[in-house]
Amino acid sequence: MRVTKALCCIMISCVLTGCSLFGGENVDNQALGDEISTLNISSDCSYDRTPQTSHICIDNQGYLPTSKKVFYIQNPQVDNLHKEYSILDADSDEPIYSGNLVMVKEATGDAGALYMGDFSMLADAGAYRIYQPDVGYSDSFIVDKNVYRKLFDASNSKLKTYSYVENADCIYPMTMMMLTEEIYGTGKIDYDYIQKQINYLLTQQDKKTGGVYGEYMSEDNLNKLINDSKQKGTAFDASTYLSLTTTALTAGVIAQFCADNNTGNINVPQYISAANRAYVYIERYRDNVDPDAWYYASAELYRATGGYKYRNAIAEYDTIGSIEKESEPDYTLVADVAYLKTNYKIDYDRCQAIWDKYVDRVGEISSKSGKESYYVQNDIETLEKADILNNMIELGLVSYVLSGNEYGSIENNYIHYLGGNNPDRADYFAHDFEESDIQSKMLFVLASGMVE
Repeated sequence: MRVTKALCCIMISCVLTGCSLFGGENVDNQALGDEISTLNISSDCSYDRTPQTSHICIDNQGYLPTSKKVFYIQNPQVDNLHKEYSILDADSDEPIYSGNLVMVKEATGDAGALYMGDFSMLADAGAYRIYQPDVGYSDSFIVDKNVYRKLFDASNSKLKTYSYVENADCIYPMTMMMLTEEIYGTGKIDYDYIQKQINYLLTQQDKKTGGVYGEYMSEDNLNKLINDSKQKGTAFDASTYLSLTTTALTAGVIAQFCADNNTGNINVPQYISAANRAYVYIERYRDNVDPDAWYYASAELYRATGGYKYRNAIAEYDTIGSIEKESEPDYTLVADVAYLKTNYKIDYDRCQAIWDKYVDRVGEISSKSGKESYYVQNDIETLEKADILNNMIELGLVSYVLSGNEYGSIENNYIHYLGGNNPDRADYFAHDFEESDIQSKMLFVLASGMVE
């Protein structure tokens, strides 16, 4: 009995102290525990993992309470798909709305049928998700009257964070910011920022010729170039560094700033003088100036001053063939609006021709749209981002002038498409609109959705 107790005490002591009866070496209990639990086998986590995504295409950014609201189920690979679906409260999963799917495109080849659900009647603000028995749940989305304003504010803020090497690159965002404010009156455009940018451009204007440098030219760098020329016994030639296109665009944006009704207390004659000096410089090299940049400068300066030579330049622009006008086409719409809104003498036939051009364009865009193509034009996958946004801007401009808002609703369909209601379920707002010119186009597009 005593022997048994003694053996028990020795074994307990060995366990408590970690001693080994064989060899007298200490044992790492933690390491031993790991070996027992893993059997010395390490997991291989290098295999591909397919992320789980919803089969339901919705606008991830959300919907206006009064807007059309549709979603799509694309290629579910389910025979006899149940037509019933429910809209659930995103927090409680309580059913809020129910409806039936409609097949809008039959299955072809490996692609399953395309189904659409319309829940436009749901106008209450809130967060929701869609449930369909065969494919499960959608991502959550919101219905909110400020859904576009949130996106607008984000783009507006981001535009003020960009820095530029090419001087021309800072101009287009300013033109669209001012055009957006003029058309929609958002009250969100920072004119102090625009004036700061224009004042910067004035530092890039050659004092002698009025031309504007293509790339940022610091005062130190300019002085160095001048001194280098002196040492070589030659006169400094600024034209080597000046850009005709940048000069024309600078003249245009300064004039647009002066003509805008929200510029506040600025020295308009001083700014117009700088814009005219830039214009005089491009007049000397008229044949080498991009036609649309020249048109933009002429239209904005005519609107700001009523100068006869600017009106003649516009008439001359109209004689140029359309193929030759494919240089700076993003400025053409801004120039057209400037001409349409000028208070000076205009050619009414020209105004009608401009208006007809945009009405025809949006009519063509509208005719290509349908529910089987996510309510956007059926060839949208062939377009670049900038082209899609240009189409949306034209839709918004025509809708603004017309009272029926027919084209405004189509423009909203494009916004939903870009927000995720597309075949790839890609939210382009979240990751694909980084360039400053794209951001500024978005500003105009989103402003249309903010109009009460």
